[in-house]
Amino acid sequence: MNLFTRQVALLLVTAVTPLVLLGLAVVDQNKAALTRDANASLQVTAERGRDLVQRELEQVRTQLDAVALTISAPDLGDDNARLTAVKALVSTSPQVQALALYGADGARRWTLKTKGDASVAAPDTVALREEPGLALLSHEQRGLSPYLWLAVPVGERLGTLAALVTLEGLNAQLGALGDRPPLSNRSAVFVTDLKGTQVLAGGPDTHAAYFLQKLGNNLPFRQAVSLSVEFVDAQGKELLGGFSTVPELGWAVVVDWPREQAYATLAQTRRAVGLAVGFAVLVALLVGLWGAKKLTRPLQTLEQETQRMATGTFDKVDVAVTARKDEIGQLARSFDGMWAQLKVAQQRVLEEAERKNALARYLAPEVVDQALKNPGTLTLGGARREVVVLFADVVGFTKLSETLPPETVVALLNELFTVETEVIHRHKGMVDKFIGDAVMAVWGLPEASPHDVDRALECAQQIREWVEAAQRKWREKYGLTVQIAVGVHVGQAIAGNIGSPKRLEYTVIGDTVNMAARLESQASAGQIIVSGELADRAKDSGAEIKFVKEETLRGRSTPTRIHEVL
Repeated sequence: MNLFTRQVALLLVTAVTPLVLLGLAVVDQNKAALTRDANASLQVTAERGRDLVQRELEQVRTQLDAVALTISAPDLGDDNARLTAVKALVSTSPQVQALALYGADGARRWTLKTKGDASVAAPDTVALREEPGLALLSHEQRGLSPYLWLAVPVGERLGTLAALVTLEGLNAQLGALGDRPPLSNRSAVFVTDLKGTQVLAGGPDTHAAYFLQKLGNNLPFRQAVSLSVEFVDAQGKELLGGFSTVPELGWAVVVDWPREQAYATLAQTRRAVGLAVGFAVLVALLVGLWGAKKLTRPLQTLEQETQRMATGTFDKVDVAVTARKDEIGQLARSFDGMWAQLKVAQQRVLEEAERKNALARYLAPEVVDQALKNPGTLTLGGARREVVVLFADVVGFTKLSETLPPETVVALLNELFTVETEVIHRHKGMVDKFIGDAVMAVWGLPEASPHDVDRALECAQQIREWVEAAQRKWREKYGLTVQIAVGVHVGQAIAGNIGSPKRLEYTVIGDTVNMAARLESQASAGQIIVSGELADRAKDSGAEIKFVKEETLRGRSTPTRIHEVL
């Protein structure tokens, strides 16, 4: 039996993938069913709580409407008779604690205390109520006892009747609703307004603010809505929430349920599936041990030889492995042949890398790549290209070189050129050459880009910023201050190999190069001078460019617009 057949047989015996997929499917189906059941249960509980609230409010409204009719009845005599009738109406009410009557102007006319614990003051003034139904004036929470001032209209624009109402009984009903399985928590059911204020609650610890934060703004509290969401409380505990509005007062009944409780059976299912998969893996391992002894030893040998190959110390695979007649023996013999070829290729790569690194010290990396890929292109001649040329020169370098030792001058220039080269390459430019204390950079070679002008401007500004930042270091190290001047121009130039058949230089020549050099000579210390053509092309670059003057530069017959990059 060959290696392939043994591998297939081993995989067939030890396959656990179908069992894993089946277990995941069972878990997903269980989770989907639990999610549907949990959301439905929360919405049903929230709607039951809403019905309790609406029924209690309907009782209060009925009582207050009866009082309002009594107050506005024309045949009850004087105010004392009306007050006596009002007291009789609300004396048996467990909700109404006090009454207050307001005239059409909103001013309070009288207050009637109907219960001994009615200590929440009535509002001084209220707006005239015209539409029927209850309106919430104020709310105060004392422990689990909510006190609300509710208002109904009296007659047709005669005034407003307000009642101090306590809903302790409703709180108890909400708590009993939360005590029922599967919630089993008196604080699970509560009532909130759209500001996140707890209005009613069966227990002390609710999550009104976090629930509303999950729902966000534009909450539909004035519409009949029932929904469910997931949210997180202050301790990071994940909760499921049910939501049903009481649109008459802009309230919502909320039910929360810890996610871990809602999905408790899901965790049990996962554990059962995990145990089943673990048992299958154990069986597969025991069965696979028989074949592993014959397979792992030669494979381990090949692995060791592969590691040796990676370190360059590979010799030959053990004869005991190469002598095998199956696929492993064929692979081992291929290793031996591959190593012989790798040694030759590795030596060739090292030699090419050494040549490339050496050339890159004298030529632009782009030119080196082109020369190595296609040496046949290294002939005299060039092509017209649009390029961006930048010159950066040290201001007053002649004076510096006269006053400093040559070693210091070279060290300073090396530091300056190193950073300038890095900045130019970072902005996709090519260092064309170093000319004494100046550097010439080109964009648009070997391939042009629509961003060449922007990159050249950003490069010039970054070189200026770096030189300014390095002043302190140079003053401490060399005792001098270095300033640079920069000129940038865009235009047509000849790009290619210039020189003789025995000595070539890849560069650009033409009026564009001369123009960039003339602009650089116009710049003073710290200035970046650009041509009008480049300024026109850089209007959308974000650089702040200011027109300076129009002048005929040396060696030119027509005036040139000169701009400065601020």
